[in-house]
Amino acid sequence: MPHQPLNPYTLNFYAAIGHARLSWDVNLRKTTAKVTGIWVYVKDNYTFTDKQGDRSQYLGHWSNDGVIVVPLDAVAAVSPYIPYVESSLTLPYIDESVALGNPVIKGNVYYPIHNSDFRRWAIKHQRGGDFVVYSDRRFIPVAPPVKVYL
Repeated sequence: MPHQPLNPYTLNFYAAIGHARLSWDVNLRKTTAKVTGIWVYVKDNYTFTDKQGDRSQYLGHWSNDGVIVVPLDAVAAVSPYIPYVESSLTLPYIDESVALGNPVIKGNVYYPIHNSDFRRWAIKHQRGGDFVVYSDRRFIPVAPPVKVYL
């Protein structure tokens, strides 16, 4: 049976030699490297595209001053006007503008942004593009060392 990914949102892991000991093999007349550690990290990119027929993915509420995420369940948890029942269900996001503080002050009003909004903005302004994200790197010791003939 061919290998099947766990889900369509797989991540790519990358590694770089973190520590190696170089030596000259007199018998083979070659340089060898004993790799004793590697650095591993995850690189992922976000293309801001949606599947045909699906609702455009919510990217948060944006203003000139930043980005916030406004899930309905978080609002319901602190609002006396929306009934809130704890459950494992994910509730929809609020698709209206939200003010943090005085709405007259620039940057206090956040607007819901979706993939389609970002793509339209990028085309109109000839700016933006895919978003590349890197994780923190992590050192992984390699034992026993891997011998590489150079």
